[in-house]
This record gives sequence, C-alpha cells and structure tokens, in this order.
Amino acid sequence: MLAPDVAVFARLHAAARGHLRVITLAPELPGAFGVIEAATRAGVTVAVGHTDATADVTMAAIDAGAAHATHLFNGMRPPHHREPGAAGALLDRAEVTCEVIADGVHLHDIAVRLTARAAGPGRLVLVSDAMAAAGMPDGSYQLGSMRVAVAGGVARLLTEEGPAGEGLAGEGPADEGTAGAIAGSTATLASVVRHAIAAGLPVPDAAAAASTTPARVLGLAGRTGALCPGLAADLVVCDDDFRPRAVMRRGQWLPGAMK
Repeated sequence: MLAPDVAVFARLHAAARGHLRVITLAPELPGAFGVIEAATRAGVTVAVGHTDATADVTMAAIDAGAAHATHLFNGMRPPHHREPGAAGALLDRAEVTCEVIADGVHLHDIAVRLTARAAGPGRLVLVSDAMAAAGMPDGSYQLGSMRVAVAGGVARLLTEEGPAGEGLAGEGPADEGTAGAIAGSTATLASVVRHAIAAGLPVPDAAAAASTTPARVLGLAGRTGALCPGLAADLVVCDDDFRPRAVMRRGQWLPGAMK
C-alpha cells in the first residue's frame, strides 16, 4: 500500500507499459484526487476501496473520475441511514461498477441480492478476492507480509498475540475477541458464481457479472467477455450444478476438457 502520489502513479503507469488497468485508492487520503484525475486521463480505471470515506467525499471522488468499487461493503465503513458512506455513494451512482465477494462469508446473501437489484446486471461484478489459500485445505498461509490462518475455508489475519482484531485492513467483521479480520477469500470465481446463483441471482446476470462487465471495466470488451462474433472464443462450460466441466481459450479446448 502506498500513499496517493501523482509522481508515484506516473512511474507505476510507465513501468506497466500499458498493462495497468485498475487502481484502488481511499479518496479521503491526502493526494487522492490528484491521482484520480491523473489515472483517469491515462485511461486507468480508478476504484474506491479499503476506505473510511464518507458519502460526500466518495461522491466527489466519482465526480473527479472514480468509476469502480473494490469489493463493495468490505473494507469500508458500514452504511448508515444518515451516513451511507462509500458503499452507499458508490451504489447510488449509475456510472460506477460495483464488485461483490459473493462467497457466503464476506457478505450476507441479502446484501448480494440488494446490491444486484440496485446496480442491475450492467454494473455488478462478481469477484473472488482469492489469496494463496484458494482451493487449498485449512492451514497457515501468507498474504503479502501478513500471516493468515484458514479454518473452515475462512481466511483470517493473525498477529503475534493471536488472531487480529477488526479493522479496515481486513475485509469483514471479526468475531468478538476470538477471530481475526477476514483476509481475502479461499473461493474461486467458479464457486462465487455458483453461490451467487444459489443466492437468487438469475443465471444470465451472474454470467455477465463474471465475464462481460469485468471485461468492460478492464477495457477488454472489444476482445473478450461475451459470446459475440469477432471476440475471442473464451468459454467455460458448466454442468447443471454450475460446476466447470470444460474450458475453451481462444477457440481451443484446454487439456482435460470434456467436450
């Protein structure tokens, strides 16, 4: 994590040689609005996330060019009916696409359904927020410099004294005095899609939220993300339970695919 700095952004953008697509920042930090404007001019999508910003500050950030929400609700101040916070502001603005971690851990299914209903299929993005333990058994893992314990498929930060407490660095609530802040996810995107459908999202909406809309956010809508003539033939074939059975990449079935 770095403090918002236009010069630092310029160096990162140059080093990325055209591959920098999205950055996440907390708009309440000094220097954030300069970075938002510089990134927007450079064609980089600015996401609001890991933030304690108020609704008003977030609205101003959107006016300055921010157009995406990094895992809505998680790592943000809880919305209140008199202070909707970043989550409320991001969901309210039609030009903002909103990620949700629909893994059954980070968000209640009601929150997923409400977000999908408010955002509509064209603004919802399903993400896994996966870390190194994705698809792996319970145990100890690393998340950057932080130690993580996975129990029951849920990853939580650890400190020297034991599980970490609640904080914006984590992405979910802590159980009172016993469990640390949620530290990313162990879910795969396929399992997130499956859970979102089970939670009540229509299949076409869930599919678009995992492919078409994120491709647009990344500036890749002209290459992939939909079944349209002229786009890459990138396909995931699922069974009746929405478990992946085969993958096609650019028109070629990957090894092990069941055609």
